[in-house]
Amino acid sequence: MPSISTKCCMCGLSGAMSRSQTRPVPCPKTEDALCTLLKGHSIDIALYGQGKAKPIGTLLRELKEGSCRLEVDRKTGHLLRSVEPVFVQLMYQGKVLVEKAQILANGNRRERNMLLAEKVEPCDANSMAAALRGIREELQVEVYEGLKGLVRVVGEDDTFVEQMESASYPGITAAYTTHRVKLEIQLESEAEGLFKSCGLPDCRPFETDEDKLEGGTQHMFWEWMTLDEAAASGVKGFAIVSCQSSLTGVPKGQPGGA
Repeated sequence: MPSISTKCCMCGLSGAMSRSQTRPVPCPKTEDALCTLLKGHSIDIALYGQGKAKPIGTLLRELKEGSCRLEVDRKTGHLLRSVEPVFVQLMYQGKVLVEKAQILANGNRRERNMLLAEKVEPCDANSMAAALRGIREELQVEVYEGLKGLVRVVGEDDTFVEQMESASYPGITAAYTTHRVKLEIQLESEAEGLFKSCGLPDCRPFETDEDKLEGGTQHMFWEWMTLDEAAASGVKGFAIVSCQSSLTGVPKGQPGGA
């Protein structure tokens, strides 16, 4: 694989908050401490773990692993959750991989209709590293940078910044720095062989499980969709045209579930 370069489009940057406008909040050590913090900002913790909302323990795990951080808006005093998600537009023979739904460790089902997504963690050197880690964790495919037949589409990466409410953590405004990485699996390649468990080469629907560090297993349902199908169904994170349109598949108010 040739050396990889990144084309970055910081769309909507004027709406993002600079670090000087926020105050970092130290990571709580326990769930009780996190609950106390949230209650202090008038956040209803009874909503967590209900419906689309994730449990308090999941938020604590994300804070401890560094995949998100809490900050306070110096002007309003509101609590913010800063996170850097990466959408992985994984392509094969003109189709794109879409996560249709998931069953959380607590048994709740969430409809997804989105690209594979992963949050950047301190261990990730860049968005590409996070994308590959996401494939390993969610699809159980041991990919690595330089894998023959897994080609990054140079020039079709993009990034934008915005704030919105997240269904995952009610009451906490999410400040997203969102990336998209496009990867193509080539026909009859080493990469294609590794992805056989993911419905290839026939592009069949498949399911995967991911063990969560906070306990339990998350079950995910996947489908390969044509580009027209993905565009028509509003797949989150999906974009045919990069940079100028940014992440056209992430409508306002519908973050990628991060």
